[in-house]
Amino acid sequence: MIWVGDMHPEVQTIQAVFGHDDIVARSLDFVRDRTELPNWMNTFPSYSAWWIIIQHDWYMQNGNLDYLHEQKDYLLSLLDQIGDCIQQDGTNTAPNPFLDWPSSENKEGVKAGIHALFTWAITKGKALCEYLGEIAAAERCDHYEQRLRNYQPDHFNSKQAAALLALTQYMNAKEANENVLAVGGSKGFQPFTDITCYKREPRREIYKAA
Repeated sequence: MIWVGDMHPEVQTIQAVFGHDDIVARSLDFVRDRTELPNWMNTFPSYSAWWIIIQHDWYMQNGNLDYLHEQKDYLLSLLDQIGDCIQQDGTNTAPNPFLDWPSSENKEGVKAGIHALFTWAITKGKALCEYLGEIAAAERCDHYEQRLRNYQPDHFNSKQAAALLALTQYMNAKEANENVLAVGGSKGFQPFTDITCYKREPRREIYKAA
């Protein structure tokens, strides 16, 4: 079992400390090959979104276009599957909403976090489509993002949701921190979301034209 949501902070750590390691690609492929669409990774649409985000960050650091091409068919289909869940008013119909265990009782907060997570995944997926030369797919991602931004979710005092909403420009980051994230210190966070919601810029972007 590969838990894809947990992989995001793990891969961030690998990238920062070790750089390239084959275990990342092998893990991403393992869960891809065992999650035939239209199933969702680990049964969570949010974890399939994390797979897209990890693919983007891994490519931005390592620039392996051949590996990215191996993901193309699955990636494009998954982006469209997420897009099919997005309604014209920006809400989504994705089943089994989940961010992490500490936030799971706050149902509305979870929905807000997933809305932001879908936006994050779609924007990173669009960039991957452009690197792959899949312009029509990138344009579809544009439409998906436009629909998502028709809706302004409320964080419902969920730190996870507020962090993700700030990362995706639905909230002002300073206000999110002062009004939600800093309240009570680390209460309500766990290491998974604490690291995941920290925005780490790609080390370099020379691979855009690779």
